[in-house]
Amino acid sequence: MDIPDFDFEALMEKEDEMSSEEEEKQRKEAMKKEKEEREQAKSLKRKKMEEAEEEERKRRKRVREELRPKSLKASLKQEGFFPDPSKKDRFAKMVDKIVDYFEDGSEDFVEEMKKIESSFVF
Repeated sequence: MDIPDFDFEALMEKEDEMSSEEEEKQRKEAMKKEKEEREQAKSLKRKKMEEAEEEERKRRKRVREELRPKSLKASLKQEGFFPDPSKKDRFAKMVDKIVDYFEDGSEDFVEEMKKIESSFVF
């Protein structure tokens, strides 16, 4: 039995043979597309970072607003311990005077402040 000669190469798909110019053109297009994708990824990353920074700024501003004293009297409130109760009372009275002068809307606030006794010694 003779096995007939069979052309296996005819059954295989032939590769598209491109000229070197076409290969170069496709390579350049692929490089251009890849570069555009990288640029898009960079801009997306930059945009996300800017949004995150903006959110952080807003959050810090909101926290500062929440921590800020709500009134002049609250912001002038003494902090710490006064060993002498009489000094604590004098300090509280001076703060009250300052708040009264300031909240009255006096245009001569500086002059009024000078009238307050400032002989307070710690």
